[in-house]
Amino acid sequence: MRIVVLGDPCGDSRRALARLEKLVKQGDFDLAIILGALVGKSVIPCISYKKDGLEGDAPGLSLSFEGQDSCDIALYKRGGPLEKPAGIAQYSFQPGDKFQETTGACRSIVLADIGNDAKQKWFYAFNLTSKEIGSKKRRHQEVSRSYKCQNCGHRGQHLTSDCRQPQKFDSRAVDSSRCFFCLSNPKLSRHLIVSVGKRTSYLTLPKGALTPDHVLVVPVKHAARPQELVEDLKDYEEEERHYIDALAKLYELRGNVPVVFRIARQNGVHFHTQVVPVSAKLIPEIVDGFHAAAAEAGLELLRNATDSFVVVLPTDEIHMDISSKPFDLQLGRRVIADVTEVPERAMWKDCIRSVEQETADAARFKAAFRQFDPYL
Repeated sequence: MRIVVLGDPCGDSRRALARLEKLVKQGDFDLAIILGALVGKSVIPCISYKKDGLEGDAPGLSLSFEGQDSCDIALYKRGGPLEKPAGIAQYSFQPGDKFQETTGACRSIVLADIGNDAKQKWFYAFNLTSKEIGSKKRRHQEVSRSYKCQNCGHRGQHLTSDCRQPQKFDSRAVDSSRCFFCLSNPKLSRHLIVSVGKRTSYLTLPKGALTPDHVLVVPVKHAARPQELVEDLKDYEEEERHYIDALAKLYELRGNVPVVFRIARQNGVHFHTQVVPVSAKLIPEIVDGFHAAAAEAGLELLRNATDSFVVVLPTDEIHMDISSKPFDLQLGRRVIADVTEVPERAMWKDCIRSVEQETADAARFKAAFRQFDPYL
């Protein structure tokens, strides 16, 4: 089930429906949830939360508006709780369902008002599979007292997959033979590689591309951060720069510019640089979006951090320190997906194509990039 959730329209139902209609044109949604009263006809099945309850229908889903109950989706309003009548702990869309008190939710969503001046996130789109619906209730029942979470070490509280503590991960456990970016890995998706640099890098289409012509510049050497390339660092940076300059020329033909971002962490696996074409007109919004995302996540803007998330735009560079806080690995995609109004493409796993389609995409890109490829 493809779902889009919107914040409170604050009484402006016309604007809310206009925004919803625009989102629906970009994504094939099955359900919309709006955190506020809505008057008017929606373009798809729509649940509106208002003072005296909920309107709409979505068979099989359960919602919580305070995040304290077992449910499929827990909803919150930024800046304060939703106005909710006393005595309604959960609304179930499955007739006859009875509430059983457990904890947690399959998805927890916090949204600001629609079109707020602070440009805080006011909509969120995602897929909810049939396996996920009701999964928290089942998981709660499945955890025995002797079960130990492999991440935090607590017993009998939750599964490892449900742990809310930052994941402990040792990149040393993933050697080059099992890394999905290393050329020595027999499982590497070689059909996606579109160019090979002089010595230290290659260019590849990603799995689940955000947009057409979204590419990755990948170092040949297995390294979690650029500085670990040591003697190859200078050559890699030169090849990376040549690739990005060439991509800019390709993107320019379509009125786009490159948005470049990279995650570099000590406990990462194999760093790479993502390059995404975006309309030049949207760059100011992209800049604002990354600044807002950093503020919302409590990330300090700092150059030369031990672990960093770096964004390079035609007009700006943004360096975030991700050393001391849990970091959303999809932050770059989410910001661009939100601004370009394709929120359903924020997660790469939701955008996977068949090998045949990927092979055709690579062939098409190679043909278009050939005249700009610095290493042909």
